[in-house]
Amino acid sequence: MSIFIDEKGSITLYQGDSGNITVSGLDTNSSWNVYFAVQNENRVPVGSEIMVSSAGSESVVITIPSSLTDLLTVPVNQDYEIYYYGLKICNGDTEHTLFVQNSTYGEINQLIVYPRKVQGV
Repeated sequence: MSIFIDEKGSITLYQGDSGNITVSGLDTNSSWNVYFAVQNENRVPVGSEIMVSSAGSESVVITIPSSLTDLLTVPVNQDYEIYYYGLKICNGDTEHTLFVQNSTYGEINQLIVYPRKVQGV
């Protein structure tokens, strides 16, 4: 897998690549739907949200497909493009936006995309 997550929670990847991220620390007394979403610099959603059910587990693995990262383009005159991502857990009427790596309100979760190197299949 070619997704790298640093100590601040920033995700780095190549356009068109797929990979997994793990969300842990979930309350095991509930079954949560965990959502992952990407936005561009103008807060416009890119692609569809990804949802995974925790089924009472402490952690989930979210697979980010190449069909989503294909949509994360890098302008020709730039080395990379910065997008933003968010995570939310929901259970009935309860919803919580998750903080990544001890972040707080107003801090953004970066998703740094480098241009595709190889087209592949």
